[in-house]
Amino acid sequence: MDRADQHRLAGHNAQAREAYAEARSLFKQVNNRLGEANVLSGLGDLESVLDRSDQAREAYVEARSLYKQVQDPLGEANVLSGLGDLERMLGHSDQAREAYVEARSLYKQVQDPLGEANVLSGLGDLERTLGRNDQAREAYVEARSLYKQVNNRLGEANVLLGLGQLENKFGRNDHARKAYIEARSLFKQVNNSLGEANVLSVLGDQDRMFGRDDQAREVYVEARSLFKQVNNRLGEANVLRGLGDLESSVGRHDQAREAYAEARSFYQQVHDRMGEANVLLGLGHLERMLGHSDQAREAYVEAQSLYKQVHDRLGEANVLLGLGHLESTLGRHDQAREAYVEARSVYKREQNRLGEANVLTGMGQLEYQLGREELARKCYYQAAHLYEALGMEGLQELVLRAAQTVGDEVR
Repeated sequence: MDRADQHRLAGHNAQAREAYAEARSLFKQVNNRLGEANVLSGLGDLESVLDRSDQAREAYVEARSLYKQVQDPLGEANVLSGLGDLERMLGHSDQAREAYVEARSLYKQVQDPLGEANVLSGLGDLERTLGRNDQAREAYVEARSLYKQVNNRLGEANVLLGLGQLENKFGRNDHARKAYIEARSLFKQVNNSLGEANVLSVLGDQDRMFGRDDQAREVYVEARSLFKQVNNRLGEANVLRGLGDLESSVGRHDQAREAYAEARSFYQQVHDRMGEANVLLGLGHLERMLGHSDQAREAYVEAQSLYKQVHDRLGEANVLLGLGHLESTLGRHDQAREAYVEARSVYKREQNRLGEANVLTGMGQLEYQLGREELARKCYYQAAHLYEALGMEGLQELVLRAAQTVGDEVR
């Protein structure tokens, strides 16, 4: 059993699976249900890492049954925690939450603060992805407190990474960056290259959003190198998607398309539908900017379908924003307004001020095209107010200039 765990942790997957099978056979011979449950729990963790979701779930379910039979609540909690992580990664939100809640209850029973912290960290990630921001922050804060109690720097670093991403959603960029930098420091202390790579990836995203293009590219390259070292295809895919967005924004279209294609391939390999949707969204924006309307719409529609599958309303809103811009460019004004209105509704509900500001900018341009100058100015000023609150002075200045232009024409 120990040999199997060592192989799994070292990434020797074939040897780990073989050792688990051998250990399970021996435990069965002596009718040791606890030992067999431990083997199945480890096997579930292995299959989950390898994206063999059905096999992982089967192992977890069987392990849980055996833990129940021998009345081992800690073992059962560990299995439920792994099952929650699995369902969350697959986009099965209700099943993930149910597993996490049940696991937390068992960890509380056996007074295991580390196990409880791990569950709360997963719950925070789940709620953040679903846009349940208050619940996410509550889970993260409680998890961090527990990690501090048991002096677990790795857990605390992961929570800080999630908190940074949550602050980023609200446009609290200074708070986000502070959390990211603190997380990176903790990851370095425990020599966790994967965690450090994840922090660098989101720092690259933040630099890109604020137009620090050279700095973003440098950070992305460093992050990709670390992801390659630990053979993490999902992380590498996230970096490539960010690089695609960066190259698209600076007009390096071929490099952007190449990065998107490579990122999409990695996402498909690890069965990450949300990641693939994000790539298609970026590709839709790229094709729209190049005037390739049919290709843009095709990418947007495919992205929207994937976002719906994983219940990502914010992702759907981003697609609708892109579709609104596309329809406006093509002179399909009613369809553009419909897309903008629906997107704004979602952004307001998700408290995403940047998305709402971008919608209002698009609506201002649409109203201006239709000769409705007062409505255009109103939209521009509302967008400027939101950009100002987000500290995005460049975008604020652009929309204020557009509003002034409309005002001059009205006079």
